[in-house]
Amino acid sequence: MDKIHAEDRLAIKQQIVNLMLKSPENIQRQLSDAISVIGREDFPSKWPTLMHDLVEKFKCGAFKLV
Repeated sequence: MDKIHAEDRLAIKQQIVNLMLKSPENIQRQLSDAISVIGREDFPSKWPTLMHDLVEKFKCGAFKLV
């Protein structure tokens, strides 16, 4: 059973990648970890857009490689 309501989970998944990219570096690390945790549990069956979202951000240069 999911501990977070389905609508909240969906909202988080829809916003977390963009939020990570717009955040200060220390927050980016935390959001990246959160994406990893959610991805381990939900990808691909419950988060089928994850890879597409990440690839699109790489294509447009939104990720800063350090």
